[in-house]
Amino acid sequence: MQTELRAKRLESEKNQEKNKTLEKATNRDTHIRWLHLKQNPYLILWATHSLLLLLLLQPPLHFAQIQHQSRYSMTSPDSNNVAEFSRRLATFSLNVYNKLITQKPNQNIIFSPFSIQTCAAMARLGAVGETAAQLDRGLGLISNNEAQIAESFHHVLTAYENSSILHIANKIYIMTGFELKDEFSSLISKQFLSAVEPVDFAKNVEAASKINSWVEQRTNNLIKDLVPPSALDKDSRLVLINAIHFKGNWVHQFPERDTRNEPFHLNDADSIEVPMMNLKKRFRYANLGDLDATALELPYKDSDLSMLIVLPNSKTGLSQLEEKLRSTPLSQITGALYSTDVIVKLPKFKSEFEVELSETFKQLGMTQLFSNEADFSNMLQSPEELKVSKIIHKAFIDVNEKGTEAAAATGVLTDVKTDFGIDNDRAGLLQTAFVVSYMVFAPLFGYLGDRYPRRLLMAVGVTLWSTTTILGSFMHQFGWFLTFRAMVGIGEASYSTIAPTIISDLFVNSVRSQMLALFYFAIPVGSGLGYIVGSKTAHLANNWRWALRVTPILGLIAVVLIFLIKDPKRGASEASHNLQPTSFLTDVKELVKNRSFMLSTAGFTCVAFVAGALAWWGPTYIHMGLRMQPGNEDLQLDDVSYKFGLVAMGAGLIGVPLGSVLAQRLRGRIENCDPYICAVGLFISAPMVFAALILPQTNGTMCFIFVFIAQVTLNLSWSIVADMLLYVVVPTRRSTAEAFQILISHALGDAGSPYLVGAISVAIKNHLSSEPKMISNQSFQSMSQVLENATETVTNTLKDMSFSPRVGSSEDVIKFEALQYSLFSTTFVEVLGGIFFLFTACYVIKDRRRAAQESMAKELRLAPGENKKDIFDSECLVMCTDIALRERA
Repeated sequence: MQTELRAKRLESEKNQEKNKTLEKATNRDTHIRWLHLKQNPYLILWATHSLLLLLLLQPPLHFAQIQHQSRYSMTSPDSNNVAEFSRRLATFSLNVYNKLITQKPNQNIIFSPFSIQTCAAMARLGAVGETAAQLDRGLGLISNNEAQIAESFHHVLTAYENSSILHIANKIYIMTGFELKDEFSSLISKQFLSAVEPVDFAKNVEAASKINSWVEQRTNNLIKDLVPPSALDKDSRLVLINAIHFKGNWVHQFPERDTRNEPFHLNDADSIEVPMMNLKKRFRYANLGDLDATALELPYKDSDLSMLIVLPNSKTGLSQLEEKLRSTPLSQITGALYSTDVIVKLPKFKSEFEVELSETFKQLGMTQLFSNEADFSNMLQSPEELKVSKIIHKAFIDVNEKGTEAAAATGVLTDVKTDFGIDNDRAGLLQTAFVVSYMVFAPLFGYLGDRYPRRLLMAVGVTLWSTTTILGSFMHQFGWFLTFRAMVGIGEASYSTIAPTIISDLFVNSVRSQMLALFYFAIPVGSGLGYIVGSKTAHLANNWRWALRVTPILGLIAVVLIFLIKDPKRGASEASHNLQPTSFLTDVKELVKNRSFMLSTAGFTCVAFVAGALAWWGPTYIHMGLRMQPGNEDLQLDDVSYKFGLVAMGAGLIGVPLGSVLAQRLRGRIENCDPYICAVGLFISAPMVFAALILPQTNGTMCFIFVFIAQVTLNLSWSIVADMLLYVVVPTRRSTAEAFQILISHALGDAGSPYLVGAISVAIKNHLSSEPKMISNQSFQSMSQVLENATETVTNTLKDMSFSPRVGSSEDVIKFEALQYSLFSTTFVEVLGGIFFLFTACYVIKDRRRAAQESMAKELRLAPGENKKDIFDSECLVMCTDIALRERA
């Protein structure tokens, strides 16, 4: 907002120095700051970023009269207390203003500090301990006693309860089925004059509509859509609302015929044309030498209100003026005003502003109310613990020839505390901790699996897995939950490392491939069942922790089944009964030299990276996108997780067996078909993932179809990679090879991908939040340009989808797009994995023959003293055996 004030003394008896001072004020423009005040040092109701512009409320009644008329006054309202209340509010206004101009440097800023403080003060009445202390300090409240805080606001509210031009209203919406504590309810209703209305926040669209309708009515339809439906859900408990509306006519109105476009200086170098109102009348005016500024008061008709304009003498003097006002009582400014004739030039303007104040409050030292340490135990008659999720504020101002109309509203939203209160990066860390421990212990179990009883090792591991899973469900500290989550990975490492080697010793060739396909079939199918069973269990129990208490039962059943299986001798299926293990160092050296093993492991690492990222973030991302579609505002994450689980399970049912079948059918014609199948699967999956990532906010059905295709083609690799490992590595080091493949693929794959994607999304979100103009249309335009070389039909379809209307706040859009950009990285990783598998195809035949020859050579090696002919015959036998095995395959 911007204004220009020209003040010129017309009284001839004044000296020339004062005339020069007024002349300097004639050509001065700056930003506006609008405040609404009462009594000395005045009550601030509004503020704007620009020239300093204040509304003064002179005391409408003597304090004794206020006490007499107030039915709920608990003590006599000493005038010093009222003055202190107003002074603290002025300080709070300046504090908020200074934070907002740094957060929104390129925007006009309008806000009502009184509305913000009043709404937050209602929440303060329910706070306890450090949460209450931080609010007392940050809001600048007059006392740390709830009754005295409520009384100080009560005097202001009752003083203007019957005003014809200023209306202040408070209201609390509470989740249906909950009740306020008696003391909190009494203070809110009697002192803050607030009604309480139950509403079902789970029906967020209906609840938001009811809240926003009340705000519109109280602000003369100037403040609309204060609370977005996306800010409410089944975990919302209270929404505290304050609304203010002011409409006053000038005592001396500006003639409309004198309003004309004139230059308005943005800074020393730039200016624009704006409608400038002109008036010559007698006003109260002051030259403020200490502030290097001038002040003008414009009164409103039939009221004790007036607008105060404080203008720095220099075009670049606004920041210095703001700093000086921190230590200057506003009473000092108004006390210097005297009546004189003034020529006033004031811009005619209209502006509005919206801001989410959580970050502002945190910068002012009020941090605990947003965290899991928040204590609002004096609010509800419920054991549930609450925290503030959002503080939303909107303001509006219209200054014209007749007068001023302004409105503001603030909403403090409280939710049930989340268990850990973590962002995307720390949420991804949970999966990373599991996979890190998994990959670290895999080599240990690989070493033990090549040398000790495998059934016992698996039984111990699965028992540990079951125990730590159920113990983790009772942890309420993030650190402890993270620790038990990591211990789950230890148990997982034992089973997944050793089980494939038992299968390899029980079966051979095509039967082995089929059995491995059945084994790895459990990974995607089990993951899908996990989404389904976990989401439904959590929904039925109304607690996500119960999802972790179901699976340990299955783990104990698995332990019993482990002892029922046979543990064959290592290499038994390949007639290699007498193979002796080599040293661990020798095993590692041989594996590093095995190019097929290393390259296929690199390709599989890319598969693990993508699978881990999509499994962890897929349901959350799709849920965010689907909620942007009109009519989906009530959609719950559990519903999306259930559907995602069905898709994942179906993709596993098809993808894993399909990969095995394709490999068995093609090996007779293409000996190195295995890595080719893996490569083609990844090359197909990449564009499918990309398409799925740009569709959830426009077409949920097509999104799930592309997710299904992407996961089917991604799952082709599971059993094939395991089979390749077993036929390019000798039996005595297969557990070690399995362990190192797990170590590498998880270390560089799904151990880091959930955390990495989450961390990237947080960084992008912060960047988009600081540059809000970058979101939405521009981002989708760039996406459409990427597809410019694709078919015209696909391109036009994606463009149409990109610009479909969305539901949700700008914050929701930013979070969605940040996660979307981060997930795009998975498509590039898939292409990289396909390239690794293509290189594997160049070496797999040679490495397979070498492994078969080495296994048979060790088995048939004769005692010392055998001649070269015997050795030659042995090598021939190995080659013939290998050829025969391949013919059978």
